[in-house]
This record gives sequence, structure tokens and C-alpha cells, in this order.
Amino acid sequence: MGELFGETNLLTMEWTEGLVSKLFKDAVAALEGDKPDAKRWINFDGPVDALWIENMNTVLDDNKMLCLPNGQRIKMPNTCTMMFEVQDLRVASPATVSRCGMVYMEPIHLGWEPLIKTWYEQKTEIIPAQFLDLIVKQVESMFTKLLPFVRENCKEIIETVNVNLVASCLNMIQAFMTEDTLEKLKKTAVYPEKMVLTYIVFSLIWSLGANLHDSSRKKFSDTIKAEILNILPEFPDGDVYDYGIDSMTKFAPWTEQIPDFTFDPRKSFFEILVPTADTVKYKFLLQTLSFNNFNILITGETGVGKSVIVKDFLNNTPEEYVSAFVNFSGKTSTQNLQAAFEGNLEAKRKTLLGPPGGKKMIFFIDDLNMPQLDTYGSQPPCELLRQTIDQTGFYDTKKLIFKQVKDTKFVCACGPPGGGRNQVTPRLFRHFSMIWIPDLSANSMRTIFTAILKGFLDQNDGSGLNIFAEPII
Repeated sequence: MGELFGETNLLTMEWTEGLVSKLFKDAVAALEGDKPDAKRWINFDGPVDALWIENMNTVLDDNKMLCLPNGQRIKMPNTCTMMFEVQDLRVASPATVSRCGMVYMEPIHLGWEPLIKTWYEQKTEIIPAQFLDLIVKQVESMFTKLLPFVRENCKEIIETVNVNLVASCLNMIQAFMTEDTLEKLKKTAVYPEKMVLTYIVFSLIWSLGANLHDSSRKKFSDTIKAEILNILPEFPDGDVYDYGIDSMTKFAPWTEQIPDFTFDPRKSFFEILVPTADTVKYKFLLQTLSFNNFNILITGETGVGKSVIVKDFLNNTPEEYVSAFVNFSGKTSTQNLQAAFEGNLEAKRKTLLGPPGGKKMIFFIDDLNMPQLDTYGSQPPCELLRQTIDQTGFYDTKKLIFKQVKDTKFVCACGPPGGGRNQVTPRLFRHFSMIWIPDLSANSMRTIFTAILKGFLDQNDGSGLNIFAEPII
């Protein structure tokens, strides 16, 4: 409350300004500036609770007067309007609701189609018309057919919203349609649309089907494959999740892209990552999305290797990328997250934070849904992260200035709610491409343990014990 409205130090009786009081004073000061009639908006974006909003009742009624704890009264100018953007009004009192005009936007009325139309308009000067029209036509057609199937017949542990799935698909297509790809398409004389269709199909699989639980993947694979064969008849047999895009822009099994494993005895058991089809698959997705400036959320049950896969990926990124690791816990506060931002990013200017010169930052936040819920059911650290992604920055609560965060993207990981983990607002998760990592298959576990045991037995040169690794496992 003190950060918003200001507070008096009871020991020194010193008054500390709050953020809301500063914004109001700025609005009043603007009346004496160059543009006294200019319209000003103060937007409160986030959950409403019964504490801070009740302190604004005198502002929201006809008085338009902000009353501060130190006795100051600030009249809100007629040129200033307040707007509240919230997910729901579960804990707002009738006194608050009655003072504001309400606009309720239902997702069903807007739908997901405007997202595709907007994306089309943004890419008209970047992607040639013949390919752009093909992308929009196929994405609209596939989502119209498959989105109802996913909602009615498939299971998600951490639920997505429809616009999130559409945005994830378009983001992945955009990640593939780089300048190099467009140059390659220009040089392809025979049926260049086939390359574009390959990217579209892969993006559909890893947007509509990326967040599905293990139990629903077989159903989804069979359904989407029937649709894929109509537009790309040469799609290989088998599960759609088993195939990735190779260097020739063709579908090839992930098993053909597994690198060799070298055992490092200096590493602890928990740091060892044995390459399998699953690790190759998720590293490819991480690389494709994060290197093209998109946020990623990795989810899955405990023990499937979420953190190990992400950390191994970040430890092997090119030189132009730097990374930072933040672990959330039940006691994580907004101050902890703000300190992590300011500690890992350089101050370019007074109001600008960013990675070291010429580089890009990837922040890895583990256990994203661990922070405790406050009295009114919100998670302040998650709301601060959402504001940082949404508004590209956050307010410094001491200096009362807005600090922008530049060239920074987020990779997050979390388990399903339960056992100390909480439900997170979809307003945060909608900014991420969500990927569910299923439980390890028997083949993957056999590969992992065989490789580790063989590497351990290989340490004694000439012992010949490594031949027993596979029979033992």
C-alpha cells in the first residue's frame, strides 16, 4: 500500500511518495504545461483486490479527490481518466463496481480469426503474397477443423486459451520464415510452396498439439495426420510427434538427429544430459522460438527433465546470447524479481535496462507457479513478470520511474498445479508458446541409463567392462 499511495516512516516521520500519488501530481502539473487540454490516461492493469481499490473510492466518485495518508488531497483534473484492466471482479466490492463503467469482453465474441488477419497485414511487406496467402488459408482451415476437436476430445493439464494456440502457430511460422528462408524460396524453381507447407504443418503440430497431455497425443496425432495428408501427401508414416525438419527442409525422424554422447566424470549425476529423440526435439523448439524473440513455457510432471533440458540448451547458445537463471519459490516476492532483473541486466540509461552491448538476454525462470497466493488470490511476482512482458518494463518503486527492459526474452518452466504449486493467471501464460514434456518412454530411459553406465565403465581403459552396460540395464 505504501508503494502505491505513499507512507510515513514512524521512526523519522519522513514521508515517502507513492506511485499513484506521483502520477496524480504529474497530471496536475501538466495543466500548467504546453498542452493543458491534452487527455491523460492512468491505466491500472492487473488484479483488483479489496484493499488498494477501496482507497480510491473518493477518486472514483464525483469528488475525484485522492486522499493520501499524510493528509494531502489531490484533485484529479477533468483531462485525466482512470482505466482498470482486470481478469475478473471476484474480490471487488459493490462500492468499487458501482463507481466504474463496465465493459465485459467475452472471448467468444472476438474469436481467434482477427489474430490471423492482423498478422497477415503486418507481414504483407515481408513475406511474398503467394506464400502469405497460402499460410493464412491453411492455418485458418486447419484451426477451424482441429480446434473444436482439441477442446472437446483432448486433455491439457495447464490450460491454454484459443488465441494463445493461434499466436503460437503464427510465431513458429514467423520463426521459420527468416530472410535466409525467403532467399532459398526465391531460388527454388520447382514447387517452392512445398517448403512453406512443411513449415506450416510442423507449426500446427507444435502449437495445437504441443501442450497436450500424454493420454491425448495419440488421438491428436491420428486426427491431424488425416488432415495433413490432404495438403502434404508425402508426410511419413507414424506418430506426428516423432518427426522434425532436417537441413533439407523435409520431415525426418528425430532419432536421426541425435548427437553422440560423451561421458564427463566431473559432472554430477543431475547435470548429465544424455541426448535422446526427446531432448533433440525440445532443444530444436527452444532454439527456433527463443532465437526469434518469442517466450517459451516448458511444462511437465516432476522428473521429466524440464530444467536440465533448458539449462543445457542455454549453456550451449551462440556467443551473441547471454542467459540468467531465476528460481521461484513460495517466498519469492516482487522485490526479488526486480532485483534479479537489475542484477543481471545493465543500466543503459536511467530508464533502460538491457544485456551487455550487442547481445541478447534469455531469462530462465524455473518453478514459475510456486509463489504463494496473497490474501486475494493473486501472485505478485507473476503479475510483475506479466507487466514486464506486456509493457516491456516495470516501475522502480523507490525512484518512481518506469524502467524499460530491452532485448530480453523469457523461458519458463513449471509443473502442474498441486503440492505447493498454484494456478497461474492465463493473462501471463498467453504470452508464451506452451510445450508439455511427456513422461520418459521406456526406450528413452534405457538409452539414458545405458549411456551413463557405459561412460562410467569406459573410465578404466582396457577393462572391457563397457560391453556389459546394455545387458545390465
